[in-house]
Amino acid sequence: GTIGLATVIPIDLPKFSIFVSLALLKLSSNVIPSYIAEIINSKIIKIQFVRYLKGIGVPDLHLENIANTLIPLPPLKKQTQIANHITKIRNQAKQLRTEAQTQFQQTKQQVEAMILGETP
Repeated sequence: GTIGLATVIPIDLPKFSIFVSLALLKLSSNVIPSYIAEIINSKIIKIQFVRYLKGIGVPDLHLENIANTLIPLPPLKKQTQIANHITKIRNQAKQLRTEAQTQFQQTKQQVEAMILGETP
């Protein structure tokens, strides 16, 4: 049910099944897979996909529409830089989310202890 959610599947994965609700994109050598995944997950591509959707209730994005989607394709070096930058930002966000969850749990425990009169 999710339109335009892309991920890179390692080529050495022992088993991987493709169902009707998935599209397998085989890329040429002038494309960095992680770059394409990030671009497909971007707002500008999702806007294009939404315009192509067909069907009521269960949206359907046809393969020919995916093939006709306009995707910016800079040189390989720039694709790598963009993909690496996005990965770095996502990792920082994940670390901040983990730190925030830890701080929240610690604060929650302190407040609960205060309510129960367990702190001086």
